Amino acid sequence: MIGAIRMASLKSGENLRYRVMFSALIMGVSLLLLAYSHFLPSAILSTVAVSFAMMMQNSSINTYIQTHSLPAFRARIMSYYVMAFQGIFPIGSLLTGAMAEAVGLKNALYIMGSIGVLISVCFYIYLRLHIQRKLFKIEYPQWRK
Repeated sequence: MIGAIRMASLKSGENLRYRVMFSALIMGVSLLLLAYSHFLPSAILSTVAVSFAMMMQNSSINTYIQTHSLPAFRARIMSYYVMAFQGIFPIGSLLTGAMAEAVGLKNALYIMGSIGVLISVCFYIYLRLHIQRKLFKIEYPQWRK
């Protein structure tokens, strides 16, 4: 809830790509801290941080897709996004449960946290290498008075 409220309070000029990267990093580090925690209060704080990062990441991706898609294709793009997001969630949950059963819960959290941190570092490298490149090569007509 706090992550969604934070996203709603952002200005329109904020760079959402870095928000996605930063929230992925927070989620990975929080999962690592959750795997390392031995006491209930630290586990609860780590879970709150994971939830905050997840809401920030989902809201950032949703906002980015809606603001960077062409108006004529926005509904189609959002339907594909929702279909992919809702369709992959049960598969990811199944794989996470199978991994936790195979290697143990603590090791599964370490693996997921490490993968999250690795993905965020790779995304940061990608953004730094390609930040000058335009996302769309569409020239919009200039409006004249």
